[in-house]
Amino acid sequence: VSVFGANDASVEANVRTLSDGGNLIDIGGKSHVAYLTSKGDAASGMRISIDGATVAFSPDYDPTSLRTDVAGKLVKKLLPDGAHANKGEPYGEIEVMKMFMPLKVEESGVLTWCVNEGAALAPGDLLASLELDNPENVSTATVFEGNLAVHGWGTSMGDSGGVGDQKRAHLLLRKALGSLRGGMAGYLLSKDALKQAMDALHAAATDPSLPVYEIDEQLSVLSGRIDAKLFDDISALIFEFKNVSAGGGGVQMRFPAEKVVEMLKTHANAAIKDPSEQSAFVVLTQPLMDAATPYTKSQASGVPGAERVLLSFLDILRAWVASERWFCDGISYADAVDNLRKANKDGFDEVLGVCRAHAQLESTSRIVMTIID
Repeated sequence: VSVFGANDASVEANVRTLSDGGNLIDIGGKSHVAYLTSKGDAASGMRISIDGATVAFSPDYDPTSLRTDVAGKLVKKLLPDGAHANKGEPYGEIEVMKMFMPLKVEESGVLTWCVNEGAALAPGDLLASLELDNPENVSTATVFEGNLAVHGWGTSMGDSGGVGDQKRAHLLLRKALGSLRGGMAGYLLSKDALKQAMDALHAAATDPSLPVYEIDEQLSVLSGRIDAKLFDDISALIFEFKNVSAGGGGVQMRFPAEKVVEMLKTHANAAIKDPSEQSAFVVLTQPLMDAATPYTKSQASGVPGAERVLLSFLDILRAWVASERWFCDGISYADAVDNLRKANKDGFDEVLGVCRAHAQLESTSRIVMTIID
């Protein structure tokens, strides 16, 4: 899931890479296939194909940045640093395949060099900057000041219907925690989306069906892989709770998760004698044990998911501390990144993840303070 934002509005989309290099994009309940047909350069703009239609982006016209469209070598500066250049006047020469080509300014202004004579150049490299005499006469690209609140697209967490749209508590919990973890990883999470995620967590944690669905989800993948009687006993416990809850007349019930844990431990210790089979059973049922255990410790009345949410909050806070510790104690950003690279020589994805999260420190700090409050 990707979240794209601009000017306090965001939209959520599912993006999946296809085997042929394209991207399948699901946004607002509709699917689109997109391909990048041309990356573009300084001379030509980017081109993409969306559902068979070609969208062309014209290259930016920025006469203040003097660049070269071809690879070569700067052999001579025809104008010194700080000199005034008239429109169309050559300001330098480059050597391309043993041929000399002049470089000309597109507008009048004062020249400031960024490279030295003899420098090797790649297409698009910045050679010099130009302070224009009449910048008001040049039409340049403008910053988008609208938002992405397009009707039918929907927006991130909750804007497409609110907490009530998620009928099952474990799905609501999973999506809310995913939003928080994404925000802590440096991805967009607006103030409204943060509030909606916290509201969703509260709704999920106070739903008595939360442990039932989380345990049932892990139990379903064990069908045919564990003892049939054990599977049926746990299934019967879940089925009975659902029936009682459905006819409970509004009385909040508590699912006996400790019975599930006890059943697993009893079967492992009493029904399985071979040590290797016992170890295999423990490994196989560990996800189910992990799903049930937090609900055996929840003592808060009316909040069966309290321990589950608390453990998730602790994981999020530990990850934030582990990320920000690289930048504390007055260390410069460059030194912190250098230390990160030395500590992760074989995993630069970790470096990128830490730097991305730190770049959104204001946002991640807001999430931390919301969790603490």
